Amino acid sequence: MSTSDMNELLSLVYHYYPRECSFTSREYKTASEYSRYLNIVNDIAKRTKMEKKLFPNIVECADGYCVMQREHSDYSNYPSVQYTVLLHKNYRILDDDVDLILSLDGKRFDLELYFSLLGDYYYYYITETVGGKDTSAWNFSVLADEQLPYQERELVNLLCAKASTLGFKLLDNSLAHMMVPEVETELVSSGNATFFNCIFTDMKTRYY
Repeated sequence: MSTSDMNELLSLVYHYYPRECSFTSREYKTASEYSRYLNIVNDIAKRTKMEKKLFPNIVECADGYCVMQREHSDYSNYPSVQYTVLLHKNYRILDDDVDLILSLDGKRFDLELYFSLLGDYYYYYITETVGGKDTSAWNFSVLADEQLPYQERELVNLLCAKASTLGFKLLDNSLAHMMVPEVETELVSSGNATFFNCIFTDMKTRYY
């Protein structure tokens, strides 16, 4: 992590997020930064253009793997587009998660990809879900790339290379977890918001 990387990220976040004020305050809602943020997040044409740029490229790279674009209405309020790649070749993501994990002998791997609408950044993490019929007993964890089978590891490398050719930079893991001074989001209070929260989503996740 270089000083220039940090300064670039801070400049990006401070361009779209007011500093030293509560999200619920009038000062926040009328700030020029928040106005810029809303203009980006609510720009359906911009979001659609990015999705049309990314989705076919991800699908092409992930030949034989199921790719799901997050289209739930909740995601339309956040400054990123997100994709899930099921890291099991020739399997489909099913409506019933229990049926899927049972078909995978109790162990599921997913690649979660985020691409920011605010700047040319992307981020990913790999999740492992272990369990059976009883969902309350399921275990969730994050895997390092090298913990994946070789074929899936190569797929992740291929997707990263494609993201780079499309003009995106990978947000370093240490920066993703770093707190941004003096900023809060709708769901994360000041002093707790990370670069990941600001650039991609502040929805709660146990993973990143």
